[in-house]
Amino acid sequence: MVLQAIKYGSQDLRANLLDVLRCSNNPHLVNKQSVQFRVLHGLLLNLIRKGSHLDSTKKEVKQKTEIQDPLEEMILLERDAFELQNKAAKVNYNDKLASLAALVCAYFDIRDEPVRACLLFFLDEGDEDLQSWTLEALTKSLGCHSEKVIRACLKQMKTPIKWENRAAAVRLIVLYKSVIEEHSLSALVFEDLQALLYDDCSREVRQEVATAINTLGLHAKMLQVVIRKLDDINEDVRAQGVMSLSILGIKGKSL
Repeated sequence: MVLQAIKYGSQDLRANLLDVLRCSNNPHLVNKQSVQFRVLHGLLLNLIRKGSHLDSTKKEVKQKTEIQDPLEEMILLERDAFELQNKAAKVNYNDKLASLAALVCAYFDIRDEPVRACLLFFLDEGDEDLQSWTLEALTKSLGCHSEKVIRACLKQMKTPIKWENRAAAVRLIVLYKSVIEEHSLSALVFEDLQALLYDDCSREVRQEVATAINTLGLHAKMLQVVIRKLDDINEDVRAQGVMSLSILGIKGKSL
């Protein structure tokens, strides 16, 4: 029934079923050699292939014809606008299913190249929840620690409206510890973590930043920077230093 619904169901039903699969428990207990799983695998890949990431570089070229009658031109313009609107709606729907299908594949440890390509595309597309799920899937499930993924993680540490998504990105940054220097991103990571210590409006995020600083072995270096801020002539900079010390758990007597 589930496989039939994914293949033939309505838009909302298919999306809901994929989301349920994405959030299901114990994926390691699934028998991946079963006929049902192989059918599901094929359905998911088929949905992924319908995403716009596969033809994002293609441009539709229409031959322009000369129209003399203003009424005819107006009718054609309205028709083109209607077709464009329908096409956009279809693309959005296909992209939603493609992204969810790729997330389900990653969740069940399906590492086909179309899955990785789709997830990499949606790192920069869709809403912030989708980008957060995509980043986690690429990092944890597929083990993708490329420069693009790390930069996407740094971006998601700062830009999402939901503090939960920013905190999730901070927790992921520590998983790149072994490759951050390899991609020459050490200075950028340090700079972003330093700013988040005092600049993020959520205390939960700032605490995650402090944990990440310790895990990455940056505590001593960060403490030196923060202490220098305490002696700055700018009042705002001194305030940043005080806030940073508080999050790092440093008290006056220990300085």
